[in-house]
Amino acid sequence: MRVQLFDANQLKQYESTVGYYMLQNAGRHSDYVEMSVNTVDGETPFEDFSAFRMNDGKVLIAIHSINKVFVDYSLRAVDDQGVTEVINTQTYERLHQYYKIPAAENRGFFIFENSVPVPADGYGWRCDYNRYGPQFFMKNDVEYDPLFADLSEIIVYEPVFSVSGLAHIIYVNGTRDAEVEDFHLEEYELPRAARTLPELLKLITEWADVSESPWDNSETIAVKAHEFLEKMQFSQELIADIRENQLDMQVVKYLLGEPNARARSLSPVPMSATVDTELKKKMCHLSLPRLLALFDNTVDDVEDVAAREEEIVSKRQSALIDELELSMDKFTVDDIDTVVQAMQDKRETKLSPSFAIYVATLAVRRETLDNASI
Repeated sequence: MRVQLFDANQLKQYESTVGYYMLQNAGRHSDYVEMSVNTVDGETPFEDFSAFRMNDGKVLIAIHSINKVFVDYSLRAVDDQGVTEVINTQTYERLHQYYKIPAAENRGFFIFENSVPVPADGYGWRCDYNRYGPQFFMKNDVEYDPLFADLSEIIVYEPVFSVSGLAHIIYVNGTRDAEVEDFHLEEYELPRAARTLPELLKLITEWADVSESPWDNSETIAVKAHEFLEKMQFSQELIADIRENQLDMQVVKYLLGEPNARARSLSPVPMSATVDTELKKKMCHLSLPRLLALFDNTVDDVEDVAAREEEIVSKRQSALIDELELSMDKFTVDDIDTVVQAMQDKRETKLSPSFAIYVATLAVRRETLDNASI
């Protein structure tokens, strides 16, 4: 795909829901960028995107139908100089209510998980067929025990950061009792969970460190933690902040010989502004001006881009309101079920889950534009 100069007028050509991601390495010295999906059969070309050169030389990726690639977890970008970069297909608008939950809320936790092929036999109907998905890192002699025994136990299950085929960071919240949750946070033989995302990132850096000399730990979780950090290309500022400011996690405590090495701190360090900003840069964004605000000198006028995006979103919402004959000024998150049900009644057909996601996307996108505090 040839990289073209960014022009805010091009936003109006996108009729579907677009996800934006700013490449920070690939494409900076190249006029061509290709993308692919990692499947069980190998890298599969992905062509449903556009690439734009920004004022500062970075390349903006516009994924034309972001709702269709959630199941892929991540995409791979490569330019004609061989520079590669992982694109996280999970959006900030989906994750913003989870990724920086304070530890004191005791509301779910984060897990670093292996990435394995989705079972093939009898599962050809699945939307993630022939893809990779999360599974616990385990000792070889341990039988796999799912986190949730039944779908009804799941309150929230959100992929946060992924390198498909390598590893995932997942946020989970369920109905199982505190004893089960504490087991995963403090008693599991291979520590790979934490209450907050900064804690988990610290734990991943510890596993990555022991994969190197003098420890040379060859366990899968250690080797993959090292490769995960390399592939994700988190900024030096983020890694330095995590290393310097987060408290020691279980791996370091074990190396220091602490008797309670498996116990996590009851007073974890909150997410810093630096870590918050750098994590947002590694997410897709449904709001382009929200993404551009994270970087310096990408466009001449961010406000102009925001105004054009607002006009597009408003037209899409107005079209649905007119079709449904609903009396509302704009969609909000609370309106989603009402809108979907009204659309089903009017069209006399059951709508696909992707439409509900589309309506939710418009609502959250609009609220994100309106709410500068997010």
